[in-house]
Amino acid sequence: MKFSRPRHIYLVGILLFLALPGLIVFVFPARGNDQPQSIAGMEGTPVYFPIMRKDPTPSPTFTPTPVPIPQFVSNIPTDNAKCPGAAGFNPIGGHVYIMNEYSSNVNVFHNRQWVGTVNIPPTWPEDPAGSWPIALAADNNSADVYVAAIHGGTARINGANLVSMGERYYEPRGVAFNPVNNYLYVPDLDRAIQVFNGSTLVQNVVFDMNPAWDAWFIDVVVDPNTGYVYTAGAEGIMYVIDGTTVIGSHRLGTRVIDMAIDPVRGYIYAAHYEKNAQYQNNISVFHIPTQTVTMFDTATHSRQIAVDPHTGLAYITNPGPYDDPERGTDSVTVMTGTTVHFNAPVGDFPWGVAVNPNTGDAFVTNRRDNTVTVFRDGAIIATIPVQGREPFAVTVDTNTNDVYVANRGREYITPWGQCDNASVTILR
Repeated sequence: MKFSRPRHIYLVGILLFLALPGLIVFVFPARGNDQPQSIAGMEGTPVYFPIMRKDPTPSPTFTPTPVPIPQFVSNIPTDNAKCPGAAGFNPIGGHVYIMNEYSSNVNVFHNRQWVGTVNIPPTWPEDPAGSWPIALAADNNSADVYVAAIHGGTARINGANLVSMGERYYEPRGVAFNPVNNYLYVPDLDRAIQVFNGSTLVQNVVFDMNPAWDAWFIDVVVDPNTGYVYTAGAEGIMYVIDGTTVIGSHRLGTRVIDMAIDPVRGYIYAAHYEKNAQYQNNISVFHIPTQTVTMFDTATHSRQIAVDPHTGLAYITNPGPYDDPERGTDSVTVMTGTTVHFNAPVGDFPWGVAVNPNTGDAFVTNRRDNTVTVFRDGAIIATIPVQGREPFAVTVDTNTNDVYVANRGREYITPWGQCDNASVTILR
């Protein structure tokens, strides 16, 4: 049986054969120019086929992760502590230290956990105030810290262990480690600066003052660029020490209670807790390169200072006198060098202050309303209840960004040196 193809099949084949050259031109356009290819359309009008193009994937833009506002984490009771008065941190060992003035001990924390207590023996066991640990400096080269205990001497601590005690002169009040010569400098309330190599006494630098208590050296800072040491106290004169030699002095005002240094920009800040008829300033700023002092009257009384090393912002708490808080301004002076930016109103009776250099946050303890005011780059970003009583001292674990607030608790006037309900608040 013979099959015949429909006649229209042949017609389609002929048409395809005639259109083949045009299809070849469309599928394989000629190279050698950048113009789109075309074929003749109706009535000879060129018809252009679009050029298909895919843009390259754009490069991703970097958006920094915003730093969260610190929050309350926990409040840890410290029943073995009486009147915590200072706090510090050693980044090498990663330990936080809370110094308890009237219980003669130091509570040690690590990664938000209490890990031990170091007892510092008083020189005179019968002393009702005990050894009174009051200031701390971290050794830049090890996990050691040094604690100045007014009635005990200078304790060397590693982790939660007492390593040794440095010889006491009279009443050590502050302490600073010098990274240039690796010496330790301890200002004394009786006209002396003790210089230690570890716990070994190098020299007592004694000043000729009469009466001796006019000196009352309270704090000390070290310029890491030069190794020069600066100390001042009740007399209001800042002395400069090179090694064990006094090489200069500068008038700051009167009653210096705290000092801080900005070595990058070359400024030393001093807070005055009292004025007199001649010196009506609560802040002094010493410019290291020009050896000049500028005085400022921003509040009735100042207490503590912390400097952000990156921005140079200095935060100075202004609580007023302890026995008459109504005379205070309840503010924090924010300044850079010799420029006062503003006085920021904070909580009731601001006292301690610390800066987290990783985030630019500054933390101010408000003793009488049990809160912490948080600054970031000079602006207030939060006020946090600490769930403890009388937040006093504050320090930052710069390894984890945890903030430790030492709550002094309720303090009794009589019997002298008694506190209860002390605790440590952790913020993050």
